[in-house]
Amino acid sequence: MILDKHLTFVKGTDTPAAETRAVCLVQGDLTGTTDGMGPYDGLFLMVTATDTIASLTVTLEHGDAQAGPFTALATYPAKTGLKPGDVVVKAPVPFSAKNWLRVKLSSAAKVNAFLAVGVDKGVVVND
Repeated sequence: MILDKHLTFVKGTDTPAAETRAVCLVQGDLTGTTDGMGPYDGLFLMVTATDTIASLTVTLEHGDAQAGPFTALATYPAKTGLKPGDVVVKAPVPFSAKNWLRVKLSSAAKVNAFLAVGVDKGVVVND
């Protein structure tokens, strides 16, 4: 898997928050209406716990501008009894995603959340 700082929503070392920063997919107009990702993009949403978390639901949101407004694109079922290193979400980004994505958590928690290509391979950090 390839990690790129421009596709990272939040790192486990950041202050816990229920909403992450917005990440741009750089498609067409950065602030205009978009048609969504094409099937060739192949990005995956990865969210892993970096602390013990009792329960967590993750929602991937999308919008046409960095400041929003954002709407839910996909919601992933609650995971319970999470320990550091546990995978919370590992799922492809839906093709209908708009230019800007962010992650919303059911509660403030310490997680790693990022977009990646090739999630079943080794990890390459591209900072």
